[in-house]
Amino acid sequence: MRAALGLCLLFACADTQRHVARSSVHVETNPPGAYVAMSDSAGTRTLGRSPIDVELSYTTETWEATSGIWWTPGISGALTLLGTGLALASDSNTAGMVAGLSLAGLAGSVFLISFPIALVLTASDSTVISQGYDLGPPTFEASLPGYSTATAVLSSAEPPPSQPIHLGLHPIDVGVPGGQVLGGLGIIGREPARGLGTLGAGERPVIAVFEIHDPSLDSRLARELTQYLGARLAEHGRFRVVPDADLRVRLSEDKSRTYDPCIDDRCQIEIGKAVAASRSLSTRVLRVGTTCTVSSTLFDLKTEAAETAASVRTACTQEGLLDGLDQVAAKLSAK
Repeated sequence: MRAALGLCLLFACADTQRHVARSSVHVETNPPGAYVAMSDSAGTRTLGRSPIDVELSYTTETWEATSGIWWTPGISGALTLLGTGLALASDSNTAGMVAGLSLAGLAGSVFLISFPIALVLTASDSTVISQGYDLGPPTFEASLPGYSTATAVLSSAEPPPSQPIHLGLHPIDVGVPGGQVLGGLGIIGREPARGLGTLGAGERPVIAVFEIHDPSLDSRLARELTQYLGARLAEHGRFRVVPDADLRVRLSEDKSRTYDPCIDDRCQIEIGKAVAASRSLSTRVLRVGTTCTVSSTLFDLKTEAAETAASVRTACTQEGLLDGLDQVAAKLSAK
């Protein structure tokens, strides 16, 4: 079929067409109720809780026969008859006979090629050249407090998928002495918190812990380190911590943008208020050579002013950053 279409293009009897279509994809998670986000060339968007149906747009490029598909076999057939008639009407070995036979031979060859191609294309549907998502292959990510994140990347070869997308999340162990696991990051031999500055449950401030800002970290590791910092703060007993997934959904719904760009203090104060927190925590990592400084600033959302801060110097390794976050959590909880 492709060879026939390629020859047909030489005779201008086929053309390429682009068709845009939309299709719904079902996304489910185990356990149900996880927050689902989608990333593509347009950015990252939080879609809501699973199970959820997502509408995707994709483009199909096809080869299709044009209205002039029968022009080539028709004209070549007529020229074949004309050349044959000219040859028969001329005397043998004359210029007229030679010209007639040449015309009949050339036109007949074109007719023998174009006629079956026209028959095949007329009887068949269009042929797909390529398919692809308008914004590139989407990536789905599911997250839930207490569970590792799960991702799935759709194939660009066959959009849309014929089967539902299933994302399986696994429980993570945070705050267990002797050996902890946070998502894909191993934490070995870390001591439990001592409960510095513990207040009664009714007196503990609610804190929104925003994602650690470090351009050198990939987004997955930054998120896991942020979850670890929140877990250590909650373990000390000084604060009640807003779930990370709640911050993402609130920012997506109320601010019409993704979670990642909310790195300035003003944005974090606004979102902290939206999730009914009384404090927000902004954390940044400054790298100088092999040394990193981890700095966290705690904002009082009522006064919109910095209440306290904590900073430590540590190695820029993953283990060093974990140690730094431990120290920051302890300092903030002791104040």
